[in-house]
Amino acid sequence: MSTYRFIAVEKAVHSITIMCRVLEVSRSGYHAWTRRPLGPRALEDARLTERIRELHAKRRSVTARRGSGPTSSSTRANGSAANASSG
Repeated sequence: MSTYRFIAVEKAVHSITIMCRVLEVSRSGYHAWTRRPLGPRALEDARLTERIRELHAKRRSVTARRGSGPTSSSTRANGSAANASSG
């Protein structure tokens, strides 16, 4: 993560002026960065990040439809143990 990106993320919690001083960057440099359009690499990173999120969400929904109940072998094992203890 870039220094400027860190400042942008944390600006709701900490003063931009203080963060710039501590991180040894200029406030004017930070503000210029916020006005600068994203470069090709940043745009591609954002596109890939969104694609990864989509794939994870899709996988979660498929897993949820299958259910997360016990497998047949664990059900048999649990059933056998219950039968043995109740007998």
